Amino acid sequence: MLQQADEAWIRASANRGLAQLQAMEAIDLLQTRVDRYIATTHSPPRSWDDLVHAGLIPATPVDPANVPYDYERGTNQVILSPGSPLSPLPRQLVRR
Repeated sequence: MLQQADEAWIRASANRGLAQLQAMEAIDLLQTRVDRYIATTHSPPRSWDDLVHAGLIPATPVDPANVPYDYERGTNQVILSPGSPLSPLPRQLVRR
């Protein structure tokens, strides 16, 4: 259906929505890695490098638009970078 859409804006909107869903799935996975790091080390990571060195992720994670995800140290939450073209994520689908 997506490839059959005649209007470019329909395809662009659908592609953005799909990329946002992929980003949200990745955020969930990354959050489990952050939580595992905290449970193991009893302290929050300072940056993505801590998770890389712990072997929990291979590299600094990027969203489908190739923008690094943000990690908020104060709340220990993984979020989409406000500078990402995928931001903001749909509110009704964001888990908090």
